[in-house]
Amino acid sequence: MRPEAAGYLLKYFPRLHEQAQRQAEDALEGNVAASLTENRHGQGGYTDQTARRGIALAEASVLADKLTLVRQWIDEELSPDDRPFLLSVWRGNRWDDWHWVSREMRMGVNECRQRWNRLIQGLAAWLEGR
Repeated sequence: MRPEAAGYLLKYFPRLHEQAQRQAEDALEGNVAASLTENRHGQGGYTDQTARRGIALAEASVLADKLTLVRQWIDEELSPDDRPFLLSVWRGNRWDDWHWVSREMRMGVNECRQRWNRLIQGLAAWLEGR
């Protein structure tokens, strides 16, 4: 997996996890909305509700599988020293600001970015081995 993709999955893990759960629940409950660009006469789209639910569930499953691997990496490979840093990054996502993370962790902005890049490289390498 590319480091950019691993970084995205790690940085937005809590939000993506909720999104994947919501998508799976919606697909199972039949709350899958038809695309606004889909042809109303069924040409080129899935008019069968079961097929539409199946596609939505499959898409949610792909994301959930990736997030399961990220969760496994966090549980097994992430050092205890890096856990507070990761939590701080997740909290800082509200503002998407490294300055907030650096203040919370009492580190410089460049140190935070270097630490984050190290985490991303570790996750990407670990995911490549899977």
